[in-house]
Amino acid sequence: MKKWKEKRRWHINIILMFLHHFFDRINYSMRNTFLHDHYIFMKFKKNKIIGLLSIINSSVCLVISPIVGYYCDKHKKERKKMLQFISVSYLLVNIIHYMFIRTNSLSLIIFVTAISKMLHECSHVITESIFIESIDRGKKSLIFTYQKLISTVATMLGPFFCLILFYVYNDKWNIKNIFIIFQFSILTIVPQTIISFLWENKTVDTIKNSEEIELLTKKNDKKYMFCFSTKHIPYIVFVSHMITLAGAGMTFKYFSLFLKSEYKVSPILMCILNIVIPVLLTVFTYSNNNEI
Repeated sequence: MKKWKEKRRWHINIILMFLHHFFDRINYSMRNTFLHDHYIFMKFKKNKIIGLLSIINSSVCLVISPIVGYYCDKHKKERKKMLQFISVSYLLVNIIHYMFIRTNSLSLIIFVTAISKMLHECSHVITESIFIESIDRGKKSLIFTYQKLISTVATMLGPFFCLILFYVYNDKWNIKNIFIIFQFSILTIVPQTIISFLWENKTVDTIKNSEEIELLTKKNDKKYMFCFSTKHIPYIVFVSHMITLAGAGMTFKYFSLFLKSEYKVSPILMCILNIVIPVLLTVFTYSNNNEI
């Protein structure tokens, strides 16, 4: 009876986050992965422009994320209104950019890219802030595993939709085909905008269950390895991610361009390659979770 009482349904924000993350990953994998790099390269014929836009995106994240995170901590009651405004603005910016603007101006593309990335990052920080406070203590591992699985499945669907569009229009690398896919990707932003009006800006109750009590009793039970203890784990993970992402930025970022130029890989074949990778990630993530 006691265990039954401790089992509570997931907060509505968790379900909304799964849906939001699903559409966000589809949008990202349709537009901001290999297709965006090919689009920029065909427009300007320079790899350094791709690197420049990546630097701008990263810089925007570094500046905006701490500011928005601080705001969320200090003004929790205002998060939902801010998120709604940002979500609508993000949708409008993308509609204007991909439906009405045809430009070869690098300055304008940089400006729109920076604005779009800023709005997306603000939305991401606020949704994560609301989401993380909606999870019961001791349940984060399972929730984040599900979120990872949803992310990898959605990342697979993005290239799949691109494959269909390339098949319908034609299997050729040209700006017109890629821009059509960018326009279709706007459809995935609409559900995210709707979800921004459905969030509940409330945290879960703090009643401790048996699992939480067990975790709290182990809190001070630190294990040491050389000069590191359990409290250093977040910092070790952070450094590990930095090294991994730095390597990915130097290699995988230009991998699709290398395949296209050296091996004449077609758009449909490139989409298939970008479908296979998330499928393998999904299988390994699911297998790893079952072993744990």
